[in-house]
Amino acid sequence: MKLLSTVFFISGLFLILFMTCKQNSAHVNEEPVFYYTSSKPITRWWWFATEIKKPDIKSQLDWMKEMNFGGVEICWLYPLYRYQKMYAENYNRYYPIDTSAQKWLSPEWSEMVAYTKSYADSIGLSCDFTFGSAWIIAATYIDKAHSTQIYGDTSFRQALTYAWTYPDTQ
Repeated sequence: MKLLSTVFFISGLFLILFMTCKQNSAHVNEEPVFYYTSSKPITRWWWFATEIKKPDIKSQLDWMKEMNFGGVEICWLYPLYRYQKMYAENYNRYYPIDTSAQKWLSPEWSEMVAYTKSYADSIGLSCDFTFGSAWIIAATYIDKAHSTQIYGDTSFRQALTYAWTYPDTQ
């Protein structure tokens, strides 16, 4: 009988010890997680109105992936030559017309955008787009202090003739 009592006593101790260990392992100094491990910054990718090439797109997206970016947002910027006369007269700046550039929303331009989206998806990057050319960099409601400026040239004032706020700018 004494042996049976000892076995029950030792079994009870092991049971209590086992239950205590299991409860403590569930409360191992867990701190709340305030971020997702998949959270990575994206960058606005300015596409100036020049020729867009698939090898350049691939190379730049590969670089962004290697640098741990999460994705890109494409912002197509209107051609600088649209303002050629004004820049030449007022600022002595000349911008040649790039005849190799794909026109905005043309089938050739759309092919480059589709390729970019497809390739970004294939390497695990997100790819987003702005709503229009230079959005929202140019708009009628932006005052001089917050508008386009040229470093060191306080007299520069961008003549807003085209913007995403059409027809306000016509």
